[in-house]
Amino acid sequence: MRAVADTNVYISALNFGGTAEEVLALGRAEVVELFVSSAILKEMEGVLIRKFQWSAQRARQAIAAIQEFAQLVRPKETIHLITEDEPDNRILECALEAQRTPDRASLEGT
Repeated sequence: MRAVADTNVYISALNFGGTAEEVLALGRAEVVELFVSSAILKEMEGVLIRKFQWSAQRARQAIAAIQEFAQLVRPKETIHLITEDEPDNRILECALEAQRTPDRASLEGT
C-alpha cells in the first residue's frame, strides 16, 4: 500500500503520538510505502519551528529521520485544485508523482 501523509499527520506524530505516530510506524516497518516531497518537508519544518517553537536543528533532525523511511519524490506537475488551503495541493502533487513511481521491489530488482 502506498500513501502520502498530510503535513498535519507528521506534525501530530512528532508532537503528540497516537494514531498519527502509528501511521509513521507503518511506514518505518515498510507495511505502508510513504511518499513525501521537498515541499511537504519544507512546510513541516516551518510549522515545527513557528507553531511548536522547535529549534531549526531539531526540526531538521526530525525531517532527516522521516526521510530514512519515506520515499522522496519530485512532483513534475503543479496543481491548483484546492483554493481553501493552497498547501494541500502539494499533497496532491506528491500523490500523483508517487502513483507514477515504481515500487521499491522493482527498484531493488526483486
